[in-house]
Amino acid sequence: MIINQGLFYKSKIQLFFLENMLVFLFGYDFLIKILVSYKDLVLLYNYIIVFKVLLVAITVSCLQKVKKRKQLYLPLLGLVSAYVISQLSAINHINTDEVLFNGYYFLSSIVSIIFLIFYYNFEDVEIINKQVKRFLWFIIISSLFIFIGYLFDTSLLKTYFRTNRRFGYQGLLLYHSESGYIYFLALNLMYIYFKKHKNYINGLLLFIIFCSSFLVGTKKTFFLCVIFSIYFIVDNIKKINLKQIGLFSLALIAFFKIYSNTLQKQFSLFYNIYKEDGFWSSFSSYRNVLFEINFIPYLNDLTFVNLFFGSESLNNNRVELELFDTFLFFGVTGIICYILIFKQLYKLKGLVIFYIISSLILAALFSGNLLSSVNVMLLLIVTLKYIKINKYEKKQHSDSNIIL
Repeated sequence: MIINQGLFYKSKIQLFFLENMLVFLFGYDFLIKILVSYKDLVLLYNYIIVFKVLLVAITVSCLQKVKKRKQLYLPLLGLVSAYVISQLSAINHINTDEVLFNGYYFLSSIVSIIFLIFYYNFEDVEIINKQVKRFLWFIIISSLFIFIGYLFDTSLLKTYFRTNRRFGYQGLLLYHSESGYIYFLALNLMYIYFKKHKNYINGLLLFIIFCSSFLVGTKKTFFLCVIFSIYFIVDNIKKINLKQIGLFSLALIAFFKIYSNTLQKQFSLFYNIYKEDGFWSSFSSYRNVLFEINFIPYLNDLTFVNLFFGSESLNNNRVELELFDTFLFFGVTGIICYILIFKQLYKLKGLVIFYIISSLILAALFSGNLLSSVNVMLLLIVTLKYIKINKYEKKQHSDSNIIL
């Protein structure tokens, strides 16, 4: 169903802004990456959230007449209340660094929920399709830059571009903690578009995104790529013929041949950690150690406020495992609130939606930086809406066969 655009947009500028919202979101991050790399303006990291709050505020102002998802008011109020109570309870001993970090983390956590309240019932097929297409082109360009970074060992394009501590290239993306989630969502969006418009160009674009994601170099990206591969095989198992099996086998052999050195580097690193410190240290990148050092002592000194509303010192106790970090910052209240939020997302219904949300949650249980990532959460919301609205999109709706 296509809603009358005049209901939402007062001007062509608002329309242009909505269509390119995701490009602005990720493009701004790349600009910051350039400035930090070449001007060493590390302080800019602290103000990225200001732009993202502004971006969501402008988007919300463009969608004022959309029916709001009132069921999300309660969890939003719960998170705000938990934050206020935990911070006020520590007002006598909290330092400036903690105040700044907590404020950044809090804004990063709630801005996507505010966006969801307004965007949940947004059903303009044309706008959502354009948002997705333009994001996919951004990711395709980023993927090409990943290959360039890999071939020429370009520092700016590395996953750990500030430290060079590990192998990996993430192109135009800024944060290595987000890359796995973003590429997983991009893979699924490109695959859904490919299923809708099957041709060699879209198939090639899907293959480019898939291959480049293995060069990101994080375990989270590998893990989510494997999940996507399983979903891809299951989704096509009944349609595959002998010719396709042969082509797939050749592509797989070529893939492992090209990436043999890369994969060997990656797995040798993880294997060395496994030999020295055990499976869980290798699997979790030492987050199990952070759990013992930071979280266990925190539990031993737990107060009523900390239990139900969170701590004022997340930065000192952070484990980088999503469930524990959410509990550390928002307490039991936060866990309940996020259950209610994801319950609303699951209500969009559909096996693909269930698979995408569940895969991200599973990955976040062993890593982190999902709920507090504005980029990932906004992209997830748009992805789910894209899947939902395209189920009801009529065939006569104008749409090109190639992503443009």
